[in-house]
Amino acid sequence: MANAVVLYVTIDHQVIRSWAQRLNARPSTFEGDEHPWPLLFSFGSEGTGVQEISWDRFFSEFERADLAFIYRDIGPGREVDDFHEFVKRAAMAKLVASGRSTIAEPAL
Repeated sequence: MANAVVLYVTIDHQVIRSWAQRLNARPSTFEGDEHPWPLLFSFGSEGTGVQEISWDRFFSEFERADLAFIYRDIGPGREVDDFHEFVKRAAMAKLVASGRSTIAEPAL
């Protein structure tokens, strides 16, 4: 598995912030409440209906919504990768059962 891609799952605020800073991603939210998740990262210019927020507000919403963060550092072509998503912590049974704040899983 020379080209294996690793997915990380974390609830650790410092890990999330460090990932975002490496990619120049800004914590943001959608304007309005018709979106399934309250959070996203902005890369480049703000899109329509997207608003940059403080890290304090970002992590407050992250905890309120009981989210976990899934991300890759390196993509399949060994490039820096901005793949990420937010999921409910309850959907990440292995993370919850591990008692750790971050786990790594080989991607399929």
